[in-house]
Amino acid sequence: MRLKLSLSYDGTAFGGWAPQPERRTVHGELMRALLRLYEGVEGLEVAGRTDAGVHALGNVVSAEVRGGPPAEKAVVALNSILPLDLVVLSSEAVSEAFSARYDATSRSYRYRIWNNSVPSALESRRALWYPRRLDLAALNENAAALVGRHEFTALTPADTKHTVFVREVSEARWVELDGAEVAFEITANSFLRHMVRTAVGSMLAGYDLAALVDGSPRAEGGPTGLYLVNVSY
Repeated sequence: MRLKLSLSYDGTAFGGWAPQPERRTVHGELMRALLRLYEGVEGLEVAGRTDAGVHALGNVVSAEVRGGPPAEKAVVALNSILPLDLVVLSSEAVSEAFSARYDATSRSYRYRIWNNSVPSALESRRALWYPRRLDLAALNENAAALVGRHEFTALTPADTKHTVFVREVSEARWVELDGAEVAFEITANSFLRHMVRTAVGSMLAGYDLAALVDGSPRAEGGPTGLYLVNVSY
């Protein structure tokens, strides 16, 4: 059976999605739970390979499983053995050809800012504290440069495994949330490593993004609470 799962997790205590020696990862915790329920698990794929500390409200995975509970009972069964900072939101059986990674048409991220002169103890691990007043109109004018098909070399680490740096962004905007919360929201076909964090850091530091999305080197970009919000198929 090909299983499709939607996940939510608090990334604070995870070293990211990908398996890493001697580090707690989302992949590792999920695989351990799956292997307790099913006789075999193969080809575990994820739509968004989140980095260390990145949260998810709706990441998606797929895997081939044998034996164990049917798809409609996987949510309850998995959540009964998963740690509290990793939750399965939904599960369904899909065709054998489905790939959580390669069939995704877009991914949406949100970077949350606590924009207040006083920090928040409750938001300290879930949002960036930025005490100075933000000009959302100016930030949105800058963010508009991200929309479209561009080469984002300047917004990813120089030491990277990426060989293609062109990505297509369909939406990039700053919005006000409740209280002192502000967020940067962006949707693209896929993302480079640290691309969203660096875009936010660059805008907050006053960099002109229009000058950075033409293939400029990483050294020209700015510094780096990020959430993977949604994956579309």
